[in-house]
Amino acid sequence: MEELRRLLPLRQSNMKPSLNYWVVGSYAAAGLFFAVIASLLLFSLFFTTATPVSSSEQTTPLANLLQDQAEEEYLAATVSNVFPTITFTGDIMMARSVERWMNENGADYPFRNVAALAASSSAVVSNFEAAISEVHIPTPPLIMRFSVDQRFIPALRRSGVTHVSLANNHTLDYGQSAYRNTRAMLAANDIVSFGHSTTLSTSSITYIKAGSTTVSILAIHTLFVAPNPVILRDLVEYMKKTSDVQLAFIHWGTEYKPSHDAGQATLANYLVTLGIDAIIGHHPHVVEDVQLIGNVPVFYSLGNFIFDQYFSTPVQLGLVLRLDFTADNLVFTLLPVTSLDSHGQPRVMNDTEKAIFLANLALKSAPALAPNIKAGKVIVPLPLVKKSEDSMI
Repeated sequence: MEELRRLLPLRQSNMKPSLNYWVVGSYAAAGLFFAVIASLLLFSLFFTTATPVSSSEQTTPLANLLQDQAEEEYLAATVSNVFPTITFTGDIMMARSVERWMNENGADYPFRNVAALAASSSAVVSNFEAAISEVHIPTPPLIMRFSVDQRFIPALRRSGVTHVSLANNHTLDYGQSAYRNTRAMLAANDIVSFGHSTTLSTSSITYIKAGSTTVSILAIHTLFVAPNPVILRDLVEYMKKTSDVQLAFIHWGTEYKPSHDAGQATLANYLVTLGIDAIIGHHPHVVEDVQLIGNVPVFYSLGNFIFDQYFSTPVQLGLVLRLDFTADNLVFTLLPVTSLDSHGQPRVMNDTEKAIFLANLALKSAPALAPNIKAGKVIVPLPLVKKSEDSMI
């Protein structure tokens, strides 16, 4: 767990206060002595605040993780619909240039060429990379503080999106009030939101019923603060008691890096030891490699889905995953998309484009998975233990 802390530091903190204090003067120089003591105390207070606490010093009774449902309007344990399959996409950002294109071409503009993806899978899970503030302020070009106009949220739901993670580095762009408004606007449009930029609790989990299988999905964000290993352990244990399949949906990694970094690998290994069945990542804005940890597939980054980045080819290529369930397996179908010929408006790749994309993905992924990736399917043996009907609370 200490290695997890070391490799998942505060994002770009670069805070390395120096302890090179020189002892000068003599015992008679009382003023200097007390100044040094005061400086050390201030340093200690600052460093303690800025550094994640060691996991050995933390206790997190499950009761402390459970949110007040009335206050949070949180219904994680309620599964109201049954879906045949689940589809996962990467980042959706409906601000900046995407907002301009929607104003010019209609609210459904970004989704017109990917409607078939939603039609083939009733549940669609995405990363919602923005805030819906009470007073909308259009995001100027090159600005990284994203505000989405609430009048476009019905189009998001019509596109087929049913669940969105808010565990990323932009849902607090306009503060906690806008975060609450984001959740309210999504809920008003029948979109389930889960996760938070800075905290982990049971509100970080959503449940989806896929046929007779109850799937729990844990939204994690690593870029501001390293996730607490003890809380992760307790949440995964809770998921195992309340669902058949446990997935992690993580905002992590290094932007524009084609393969995963050491911090991602460390967290992925830890989650696998806890019992997570598959890991799906986002944030780098490019599609990263796919690896196996034991029998657990790790899709390190799905890349962009709806975004206004077009300064390179990789940021205009994305990966969509469709998850099907059989009696013995999880079956991930790989569906590459591209916005190379229409900015901010992805489409499903044609057969030739798909073959090239999957061949390149196979080259940088686990060798054992290469034939599967080229064929567009990753199959995970998973004898499911049907415990959710008796233990869902």
